[in-house]
Amino acid sequence: MSFDPYAPPAAPIARDVDLRLTVFVEDYKLAIKKGSTLPACCVRCGEPADTRVSHRFSFTPRWVGWLFLLSWCFALPVMFAVTKRASLDMPLCSPHAVAWKRGRTQRWIGLGVLVLGVALGIVSLVVEAPEEVGLTLIGAGLFVGILLAVLASKQFLRADKVDEHYVYVVGVHPGAIAAALHASTQRPL
Repeated sequence: MSFDPYAPPAAPIARDVDLRLTVFVEDYKLAIKKGSTLPACCVRCGEPADTRVSHRFSFTPRWVGWLFLLSWCFALPVMFAVTKRASLDMPLCSPHAVAWKRGRTQRWIGLGVLVLGVALGIVSLVVEAPEEVGLTLIGAGLFVGILLAVLASKQFLRADKVDEHYVYVVGVHPGAIAAALHASTQRPL
């Protein structure tokens, strides 16, 4: 099956998924059944894994982002209502487990800097400090916090879709995909 870049766009064909499968590949995404265990193969590099990290995947449809242009008050409840979540234990080798933990720490530090910068900026505006100081603190907090969060996101896998039975994960190493597919076909159904 080859890809024709000049073909007109088409909707994906809906197909029934055999719910006994623990993993399968669909559109370059590894679909992992909720509650299943992947083989001990690092999902980032394909090497043998010695650690399992519990990761909470979440998926929010892209159209929700457009609602924020209309109204935050309307978009936030809709976002919380349509976001789907699932937790999976992901196998990692030692170097990637360290990088994973460093990314989580970096994300929390980024969130802390963001909150601290905004809080200090608001306090400096309230106590009648020069307005430029408060706005500078808010801007610096937002910039550094968002920058650290973006850098930390490189350490994580991303869910492209979460449905009732499967989590569709993007960014899994091809060797880990092959090991998961091999292990899935070896298990009795």
